[in-house]
Amino acid sequence: MVVLVLAVIAVTIVIGVVVVERYRTARLSDIDIDSCLRNVARLDALAATGLMDAPPNSELDALTSEAAQRLRAPMAIMSLLDERRAFFASAHGLDGEIAVRRENPVHHSYCKYVVALDEPLKVNDSRRHRLVKDHPATLNGTRSYLGVPIRTQSGHTIGSFCVVDTVARHWTEGDLHILKNIGDRAMARVTS
Repeated sequence: MVVLVLAVIAVTIVIGVVVVERYRTARLSDIDIDSCLRNVARLDALAATGLMDAPPNSELDALTSEAAQRLRAPMAIMSLLDERRAFFASAHGLDGEIAVRRENPVHHSYCKYVVALDEPLKVNDSRRHRLVKDHPATLNGTRSYLGVPIRTQSGHTIGSFCVVDTVARHWTEGDLHILKNIGDRAMARVTS
């Protein structure tokens, strides 16, 4: 009897996760991502931070390093998005040209979905995730992503604090809590 009850609970949880994932994907299809990114009030709030094109910041770098270490991810990024690019205010684990440029075109960034939805994005396996399976970052080797919104004190989502891996992962609610806490600390350091 106990096994049957546990099986029913497990199936209910799986169905709930699928429904939530389909809901988020359906919600995103109703959102004009480009309009969200071009929102004047959001862009003004981003500019007011002074972080776009700012030199590396050792305090933020310590937090991206902490996120990578605590979540056992090879990469962690504090990404700020304007209408055309994702600028890396801080990054841990990047190499090559992208580490030097410290930015990507916005259409190469999963972070645009975090900004548009104004909520966390969890991608356990990008090759199977309906939202990103054909995304340029997926085609370039990103397999898993966990990102949380970076918000100004006025409530504008200006980017994402995220961890990225080249292998599929199962991100937990505990992982999400850790990342949100570190992202909040990063934004508090920026606004203090």
